[in-house]
Amino acid sequence: MNHKNIESMDFTTDKPRIQKDGYNFGKQTTKRKTSISLDPDIGFHLDKLKEEKNLFLGSIINQSLRNYFQLGF
Repeated sequence: MNHKNIESMDFTTDKPRIQKDGYNFGKQTTKRKTSISLDPDIGFHLDKLKEEKNLFLGSIINQSLRNYFQLGF
């Protein structure tokens, strides 16, 4: 399946963004915030994929992890 990041451009304050226990709950999305340190070879490879596929690093990492954990998204 092909998933794309679709962000709402709704800037109203009817449903504010909430951050709790490392998660960010927005109007239409829920995301887990984290920071990781990558080995240089992984970083270079991700930079290359980002340029080739014109995607965000988070999208590339999420899809790679879905594939690794066989989540089938």
